[in-house]
Amino acid sequence: MNPANAFKCIDQTDGIVMVANSKFIVTTANQPLLLLTASAGGSGLQLLTAIGNTFVMAANDVSAIEVDGSSNTGWLQAIGNVINRNTNTAYSNDHIELSGNVRGAILGNMGNDIGTGSGNFISVDTDDHMSIVGNLGVGYAIDIPGAISDLVHSSNNPTAA
Repeated sequence: MNPANAFKCIDQTDGIVMVANSKFIVTTANQPLLLLTASAGGSGLQLLTAIGNTFVMAANDVSAIEVDGSSNTGWLQAIGNVINRNTNTAYSNDHIELSGNVRGAILGNMGNDIGTGSGNFISVDTDDHMSIVGNLGVGYAIDIPGAISDLVHSSNNPTAA
């Protein structure tokens, strides 16, 4: 898929969606590619599953995967994805960004090295039941809340800040 500016590839507000073994080539974009906004009136489990996808982002400063759980609990399974961004570039949007109550697993995702650039590989702003394990984004940060009791993270490169 090749999204045009201002369009998302997946814009989910309810239900269960799985995206697997797909390749996203981004030439210009200003919106996250896979977005789950868990709606307050949702009909139960609101789950985005992304497995084995490749995101060719170049220098586009957008998130590959974003889940917004500010109105209701969102669920994410992000497993074995490759998120390729240009090295030596400063990014303000994270590869994978979670806000509000988001539960699930972020396992074995990878991206190229950041070089002299800056940014987060994964950003989580709320301590909820989430496992972040075995992700590789050399030089990037993993941004998690300062005090955690429910979120679990280990064996990531980079380590959580």
